[in-house]
Amino acid sequence: MRICAITTWPPYREGIAIYSAKLYTQIANYAQVIVVANRLNSKKDLDEFKQQNLELWRFWRKGHPFCLIQILNGAVKSRADIFHLQFGWFLYGGPLTICFFPFLAFLLRLSQRPIIITLHSVIRRNAEFSDNKLFNYVIDKGILAITKLLVAFPLKQ
Repeated sequence: MRICAITTWPPYREGIAIYSAKLYTQIANYAQVIVVANRLNSKKDLDEFKQQNLELWRFWRKGHPFCLIQILNGAVKSRADIFHLQFGWFLYGGPLTICFFPFLAFLLRLSQRPIIITLHSVIRRNAEFSDNKLFNYVIDKGILAITKLLVAFPLKQ
């Protein structure tokens, strides 16, 4: 089985990168794993490497206007049997990237392969982000819509 994992990766310093490195290193004991990971500024970090059944491809840069296209390109090139996407609200970039992330899940779903999406930093309904009630309402509805879209795409039709 070939798994394509889409996530951040060390030496990027944040919890999901460390979690992913530990998770996919263990999964590689049982299946072939291709990690479509983030690029960093160092040239050394741009190199691909292969270790056991784990290949790391640094395809995208956080916050890049076309990072989701870069991710899709890596995922397609992986020829994976299953896709595993890690999702955090600002994991791939800012608000624009967040809005288009469900579209990435939809495009991967068109491949007819199973998709697993792990949602990190789940935000509770009616959370207050500001003293402005209208702002909170709009953000709450946006978070709800994106979460529902993400949950809808992995389901097998």
